[in-house]
Amino acid sequence: MKNSYDVLLIDGQGNLHPRKFGLACYIDIILDKPTIGVAKNLLCGLTLENNYIE
Repeated sequence: MKNSYDVLLIDGQGNLHPRKFGLACYIDIILDKPTIGVAKNLLCGLTLENNYIE
């Protein structure tokens, strides 16, 4: 990447992956930069009535 960044948004799961280590976590380790996983679907867990994930 040509430009520096503070946080990288990844199209994939992070800690909410069923194995607790999704693509966002992997990219974080490889690049040594903070990442946030932005997924389209919930792979595991339950959505509570107040929109929190259990």
